[in-house]
This record gives sequence, C-alpha cells and structure tokens, in this order.
Amino acid sequence: MNFLDRLLIPHLEDGMLDTCSLSTHATVLSNPLKPARYKIHEDVTSVNDLENEARDDLKNEVANDLENEVANDLENEVRDNLENKVDMIDNPRSISGSIHRNISHCSLFERDREQKQLIQLYRESVSIPLSSSDSCSNSEVIDNRTKFLLISGNSGVGKTALALSLKPTVLADDGIFIQVKFDQLKSRESLANMSKFLNGLAQIILDMKDLDLQREYCERIAKVITENFDKKIVSVVPLLEQISEMGSMASPFQLKKKERKKKNRDLQQTINECGESNLRAIQGTISVSRLRYLLVTIMRAVASPEHPLVLFLDDIHHSCSNAYDRMFQELVQGHSGIFLLATFGTDDLDSNERISVLEFFLDLNPGLIDIHDCHLETLSPQTVHEVVAGTLSLSRVELDSLSETIFDLTDGNALFLKELLGTFKVDDLLRYDKSINQRRYGARMEDHHPLLQVRLLGDLFTAKILEMPNDVQKTLKMSSALGTTFSRRVLSKILGPKETFSHYEAGIQAGLLTYDVQNEYGIVEDKQMLAFRHESIHRAVYDLIPDEGKSNFAFNFGMRLWKSIRKESEMEQFIFVIMRLLVRGEESLLKSSCDRIAIASLCLLAAEKASKTTSFDQCAIYLELGIRVLGPQRWQENYNLCLGLFNNTIEAYYGIGNFEKVCQLAEEVMKMSRIFEDTFQARIMQVYTLTTTKGPVEAIKFGLKTLAILGEKIPINPSTGRVALKLFGTKRVLRKHDCNVIPQSPLMTDARRNATMLMLQFVFLAAFQIRSKLAALIACRMVDMTLVHGASPVSSVGFAAFGVLTSIDGKNTEEAFSYGNVALGLCDRFGEVAWVRRVTAAVFGCINIWIIPFRDCLEPMKHAYLLGLGSGDFQIAVLNASMYLWSSFESIPITEIYNFIQCLTDHMTFLGQEQYLLPLKPLLQMCRYFLGETSEKSRNIYDFIKDGSGVEDVHIEARDGQMGSINLYSMVVAYHFSNYELAERLCPKAAQHYRNFSSLGATVGRMYDALSNLAMVSRGNKRRIWQVRHHLKIMRVWSTNCPENFLGKQLLVEAELEWLLDNIPEAKAKYYMAIVQSRDAGILMQEALANELAGKFYLKIGDLLKAVPLFEEARRLYKAWGGIAKVRHLEQEIGYLFEN
Repeated sequence: MNFLDRLLIPHLEDGMLDTCSLSTHATVLSNPLKPARYKIHEDVTSVNDLENEARDDLKNEVANDLENEVANDLENEVRDNLENKVDMIDNPRSISGSIHRNISHCSLFERDREQKQLIQLYRESVSIPLSSSDSCSNSEVIDNRTKFLLISGNSGVGKTALALSLKPTVLADDGIFIQVKFDQLKSRESLANMSKFLNGLAQIILDMKDLDLQREYCERIAKVITENFDKKIVSVVPLLEQISEMGSMASPFQLKKKERKKKNRDLQQTINECGESNLRAIQGTISVSRLRYLLVTIMRAVASPEHPLVLFLDDIHHSCSNAYDRMFQELVQGHSGIFLLATFGTDDLDSNERISVLEFFLDLNPGLIDIHDCHLETLSPQTVHEVVAGTLSLSRVELDSLSETIFDLTDGNALFLKELLGTFKVDDLLRYDKSINQRRYGARMEDHHPLLQVRLLGDLFTAKILEMPNDVQKTLKMSSALGTTFSRRVLSKILGPKETFSHYEAGIQAGLLTYDVQNEYGIVEDKQMLAFRHESIHRAVYDLIPDEGKSNFAFNFGMRLWKSIRKESEMEQFIFVIMRLLVRGEESLLKSSCDRIAIASLCLLAAEKASKTTSFDQCAIYLELGIRVLGPQRWQENYNLCLGLFNNTIEAYYGIGNFEKVCQLAEEVMKMSRIFEDTFQARIMQVYTLTTTKGPVEAIKFGLKTLAILGEKIPINPSTGRVALKLFGTKRVLRKHDCNVIPQSPLMTDARRNATMLMLQFVFLAAFQIRSKLAALIACRMVDMTLVHGASPVSSVGFAAFGVLTSIDGKNTEEAFSYGNVALGLCDRFGEVAWVRRVTAAVFGCINIWIIPFRDCLEPMKHAYLLGLGSGDFQIAVLNASMYLWSSFESIPITEIYNFIQCLTDHMTFLGQEQYLLPLKPLLQMCRYFLGETSEKSRNIYDFIKDGSGVEDVHIEARDGQMGSINLYSMVVAYHFSNYELAERLCPKAAQHYRNFSSLGATVGRMYDALSNLAMVSRGNKRRIWQVRHHLKIMRVWSTNCPENFLGKQLLVEAELEWLLDNIPEAKAKYYMAIVQSRDAGILMQEALANELAGKFYLKIGDLLKAVPLFEEARRLYKAWGGIAKVRHLEQEIGYLFEN
C-alpha cells in the first residue's frame, strides 16, 4: 500500500462524511491484527521515494476533485512536509496534518434540519436578517434575547461537527468563532479554561488578514484594557498583551506572518507547561472572577451585529457549568452580536435525563438568554447505506449486505462508522481502484474480519489499543491519567525522550493521538503538546485502568514523576501535574507508607505557588489533601507544617467565599496553637470574614479583642474629647521629628508589635466609615508606634490617615502634606504595591488636593483603583475610585462619570461585591438626574436621589455618612434646577457632611452652600450674608494654598455677593475672573455655571448684548459636560432669548 493511499481515505470526521475528503495522519487506524505497523520509519524508505509516490498519487486521485492550482499547492505542501519528516524527532508533526485544512468544508449527512435551526438561531441572535434559504418558519417570532443552542447526544453522533459547520458562515459575516474544549479530568480548573477563551480570541485576531478589521479589534481591546484593568491581570494572557500593544501602535500594525509566529512561540513558554498552564504560577494575584470579567469585557468590545461573535463550548458537560452562567448573562446583557453554542455529551445519562438536559442550565436568566436543545440521534440505515455506497465499489447485493451489517454493528454512530471503514482500509480490505476513483470491497471482509464482532464504539478503540505492544499501552494509560491533552515532557521525564517519542508516534499512526492540539482543543501551539483525537478514545484508554485501581495508578504515577525530578526548575514545571495525580490517588496515598511529611510539604508548596494573595478551589484541594495526609495527630507531631497548611487553607476558603469553612478552620487554629502569635494570621482572616458576613461592627469587636490580648486596649466608642486630646498629643510629638527622616527610621523588628500594627490597620479599615472617632484614635496609635518602635509597611497607612485628619476642611494643609509625603516615602522604602494603593486615596484625594492642582492627583488615584481590582482588594479599589470621581466630576463630562460608575457597578456585581459600591450611589443618582433619566419632571429631587442611593442596604452605623452624601448632592442638583428653597433647606445637613471631610467634593459642598444662601438672601438679611462671608473666609485660605483648584469657586461666590450688595463694577470683574479662572483650571461644570450666573446678572441689569453670549456659552458648556436635563432647564428659563 503506497504512502498517499494512507492519506486519501474517506474523511468521516465525527459525522462529517465526504468521499473526496483528505484525512489527517491521525485518522489512519492500525490493524489490530498486525501490531507491527507502529513506527513511521518502518513504512518509509526515503524522502525521495515518498515524494515521487505522493506526486503520482496526487495527480491521479486529487486532480478530479480539486482545481489545478489547489492540486499544485497541495503537492508542494506534501513535499514540504516530507522534507520536514527527516526532523521528525525535533519537530514531530503529522505529514498530512495541514493537508486536510486546504480542502473545502465537508457536507453533513442527515443534519439538514439541525443545520437550518443552527443558522437561524445564529442569525436571530446576532441580529442579522434571515435569508429565505436559512429560515425554518416565517411564522416564528424573533425576540431580542441572545440565543444559546445546546447540541446534545452520545459520543460520535456529530455534535462537534454540526457546531463547526457554522464556522464558515460566521467567518463570511466578518465574525469571530471561538472554540474551547473542556477536559473530563480538569473540570474544576477554571483559570486555565478562562485563559483558553482569551488565547483563542487573541490568536484569531492576530491571524486576521483584513488589516483594517484587525486594527479596529485591537484598538477596541486596548481601550477597554486601559480603562478597566491593570497590567498584572492582562499579563496572564501574553497574546492579549501583544494585541493591547498593537492597539496602541500607529504603524506597522500587523506583524509579518513568520515574525508573529516566532513571537507567539516565545510567548507560549509562559502559557503551556507540562500540560498545565503557567497561569497557575501567578494565579495568586489573579482571581478566576476577575479573569472572567476581563474575558466578558473584551468579548463585548469586539462583538457587534456587523462583526458577530460565536462562543462555542465543546463538551460543556465536563465543566462546572454554573461557573459560566453569570459569565453568559453579563456577556449578553444589553449587547447584541453574540451567539452561544455548546455540545453536551449524554453517554452517562439515562433516557429520562437525556430529555431534560436543559435542566442543567436553569440558572440562566430566561429574560436574557433563550436556550434551545438540539438532540442528535444516530444516522439512519438509509444514510449509512448512502455513505457506504459513496465510499465503496460494490454490487447491489454486496452493498445491501455490507451496509446492513455495518449499521447493525455501529447503530448509525458516525464516528464508529468512520473508524470501522478506516480500519478495514488499513487492513487492505478496501482497495483503491484508480479507474473508478473508488475503494473496492473485499469479499472476504464481511465473513472474516474480527472487528465485525465489536458491538460498541469504545470496544472498537479498546480492541485497537489492546493489540498494541504492552509498553505502548502503558504509555497511553499514563497519558490518559493526565487528561485529554497532555505534554510529552511528562512521560519523557519518566521513560526518556526516545522511548516516549516512539510510543507517541505509534499512537499517532494508530489514529489515537494527534499533534493538532491548537485546532482541536483551543490550546496554543506547542511542539510538546499532544491530545487524544477524540474524547471516546481518551475514555477507552482511561477505562482500561480498572476503577478500583485508578487511585493506585494515579498515586504511583505521581510518585514516580516526583522522584524523577532532580532540579528545582523541574519542580516548577511539574509540581501541578504531580499534585493532580496525587489528589486523584488520595485513597491509595492515605493507605501507603510513604513520607507523609514530604507530601504535605509538597501540598503546601503547590498551594503557595498557586495562590499568594487570593486563593481558589484547586489551591484549597491541595491544602486539604496535605491536612488529611498528616492524620489526626497532626498538631502534636507536625505543628509548624500543620499551622502553615491551616493558615493557607483559611485564605483559600476566604478567596472561594466559603466563610463557614474559614470560621471553622480559624477556630481550630486558635484552639490548637501553642502561642498567641501563631493565631494571628487566622485572626486577621476572621476580621475579614466577619466584615463580610456579620458586618463591620462585629469585625471591630473581634479586632479590638485581639488587640487587647496584644496589650492595646482601645475603647470601641471613644469620646470626642479623648480623640481631640490624642490628636493634639500626636501632633506635638510629630513636630519634634523631621518628616523627611521618618521614612528612613529603624525598622520595627519586634514580631508582636508588627502583628499589632497589622491588626490596627485592619480594624481601621473596618471603622473609618462607621466609627470615625475610633478610626482617628487608631491612626494616632499607628503613628505613635512608628515613632517609638520603628517603621513598618503598615506605618504608611497610619501617616496617610493622620494627614487626612489634620487637613479636614482644608486646615493645616502644609503640615498634612508633609505627613502624606511620609506615607509615600514609607511605601517607596518597602516597595509594597499593596500599601501604595491603600494610601493613594488618602494622600492624593484628601491631602494633596489642597496643595497641588487636582489634575495631578487624578491619575495616581485611577492607577490605585486598577491595582486594587487587579489584586482583589475591592474595598480599597472602590475607595480610590470614589475619590477619583468626587475629585473629577466637575472637570470631566458627566457622561464619563456615569459610564465609569456603571462599568464599576457591572464589575463588582459580576464579582459579587456590590456592597462596596454603596458610597457611590448618591453620586450616580445625581448623574442620572443631570442626564435626564427621570421621567417624572415634577418628582422631588431629594426623593429621587435618596430612593436610588441604597440607604436601606447601608450598615446602620454608616447611614449618617450616606445621608450626608445624599443631602450634599441633592443640594447641588436643587441649586442647578432653581429649587433654591430646597437647596437652602439642605445646606445645614450637607454642611455636617462636608465640614468633616477632606476632598474636592467637600469644597464643592461649601461653594453650593454659599450660592444657595445667596439665591435666597435679601440685602437686609445679615445672618445669611454673614454665613456667606464665613464661607469666603475659608475659601480664600484654600485659594492661597492652591489657586488652580479653588480661586474660581471663591471668585464666583464673591461675584454673586457683590451683585447682591449692588456693587455692579466689582461684580462684573469677579464674574469675568471666575469664568477665566474656571476655564484655565479646566473645571468644565464650574465654567458653565459661571457663564450662566454672569448671564443672569447681565440680564437682570438689562444688558442683553452681554447676557445672550454668556447664556450661549453656558448652554454649549453644559452640553459638552453632558448635562442634558440641565440644558433643557436653562432653555426653559431663558429660551426666549434664543428664538431669533
């Protein structure tokens, strides 16, 4: 049998049956009766002979079906592949691996109805008009929900083939088709699965030939990454980093093909590693939820009706499907151009369960996603007859007999049928006849071939595997224990490279394995990566290991791999492979006499590598295994190791959200620890857990109780006098120190004091929103301890907080500025990003804005916000976002503020952390009012802002602060919409809020307080005028420190006051200077207001020539700011001026 004869067998891939298809080398199945055909080198004489034979066969067998140009290209490709065969050891690829990709898409037998349903749902989902040829029924109602088609059925019926038949249609629509295949042994590894999605999308974009479309995609992705994510989370997917860089480039935009492939190969060193993703090595800083949100955000950025996105999840039954429910819903909510597609294997379900497959997806919101089930049955006898007739040259009697036999044998399973005919061909029973361009049927086949006795698809693969040499079988079994995809490096470490290569080549020749991992499993190209060619093959191999022996097999495999490691760098490569095997072999592990301490230490090492700041399911599994391995006497016999395992497990379960488990483990640590210091890490996690589950008050109580044990007795409700006295005492001590020297103070070396500082910081974070006096007392204590006992990273939080207390209402700004610099200096000294993001909001949002232009403060806060999101420190992330928004809402368009908050809301809701967003809700409601999102024109402004601010969701002790924000923003809105009575009535309540706060938001409150009083005052009302003068006295101090930020506000209030006092020339000058100063400072809303008030002034004194241009400019600026409702209100007030 010649070489190309092996390549040109019918391509009946998983339900795709076509007589002129070319198969990959992987589809050539070995004869189970002739186990000698395993190594390619035994069938190949020389490259030249093979090349000549390939050329002759190509001319005879392909020319009839392909155009001459395609045939020549195919011939050249075969020659190139054959030349590369000499280097097969270094670059093991199937000779024909790329041949079949040049062949046109194959037809599907007996799937016309399903294909029409698939295309119709796709077009409805992505909002593409239906064509008459695709429509199933003109009477069907098309809704706006995203469609989700679930293709179910047994293995081999053509689920994947049917799904992939949509791909050419999507590509023809300039869309993106992403396929991700799940692994039955890796169903819980969510982070790696998320990376497959992102890598698949990135690879598709990088390979695009349409440069304009590629540029558009890259720029969209770069934009959403820049606005929503820090570099740490994006670095998880190197290909995505490349796209982000390309989106920021002017030119050249697309890398040359060879350069891109080389760069991608370099990038893949950080993606594929021993069948595992190197994501595991850095997943301590990246949570699955945040990576999933990154995926959703990027997919929404690229999907549109013009460029649809199809997300295909192959074998979704192997995933934790509920993990994707929220992702799907966030992906499609308010967005079009997306179609969801999945295959679901029903082999393990009984007949009743198969009918209710949709019940596995009941958590999907039916208002957003319209889910459909398409259950595939096996091929009918008639279709099997057509397939055999189109493949073989037979008489009618022979055809009827053989097709009936094959149908009875395969039950119409397309994959079974394909594999069976392929096997008969390899056994020389189906010979190719050049004269008729078909295979001839060997009459002896039906009566004599032993595979006609095989009744199941799995049995067919099992028969082929069992006829292979024992050492090859063992290698395949070990590979199956690694999953559907695996790396050659793992077995090479045990068996050696040559033997491993030989065994895998035998598996490839037998059609069991493939190197085409990228196309079939969504994994980026790696020369060492292989995969079982079909899930049924993997299952057949894995099932050869007896169920009662699977645990022992995995345990021995894992131990053998572990013992083969000699270098630390190798442990980095293989540690997660070893852990997966040991976890599956736990039953045998616990019965063995192995070194329990060594295994528990390995579990701890793997967990620490997998998660250093935020832990996940896999990390918890490793740690729980380590705890169980040590046995019931673990605390008595291996105290230190046990303590490390428990502390890491507590963090893991906190990251997962299993707070009950956190409390249970923390209680055991506190009970079993020998000294108090050993309980400290568990106590910190207990504070975190109590904050989340029972509220900040319970967390504060527990933290103060711990501090009391450490010798720090702090009252939970300190008096105002005690706090004032402590602030005064700390300031007096600080004035004796040089703030430039404090960051270089000796280190705090006492472990107990360092523990005290940490707990003080955690209690401070729980207290600063609900117990401001307690927070102030704690800040003073952290500063005192730093001055007396030395510097620690936590000291930066203490100095930043103390600086805020010092600068309340813009007082003592120079002194506060020096404390802020101390905090930044301590961060620089210790180089801890975690502390930088904790102090940024305080330093730049509360201290520096009194001294330096506010625009110089915005970027650090936005950066700290992204750092918080990237690390999972959500409380700090939202705090920085809040300070950024409060400091910028006058200067940037309100639409940007609104979109920023909405994006952050989507993000936090997606992550299940909505409770941190409550302080931003009053600001969001103010934005909505200015944008005109209230349909009830007469609705009370205060009620509108309060009703949407979530007051009832705020902790009872934090409601005063929330109500203060509601009063402040209601006052601002009421003034702008000329409800001066409401604005003035809210002034005293708003003042209670802004006078005790240190931010630009507080300065806005004081300005509108003054303006509201002026709007209601008469010349003879001395009390109100006195209040305005008091406001101006404070504002002039601000302006002296930083005129860029505050002079415009001062001048605007002074102009209104001068008008009230009938000092017309002075009022004109003040209005003019207020407009110019606001414009120069870039405070857009304030400039618009200054023009509006100046216009009203000139209108009042009868100077229309000056009033009209000012009103026109005010209207233009309000439009630029985005205040649609404000523009309408202004036009209602003075619209008559613009009629002509």
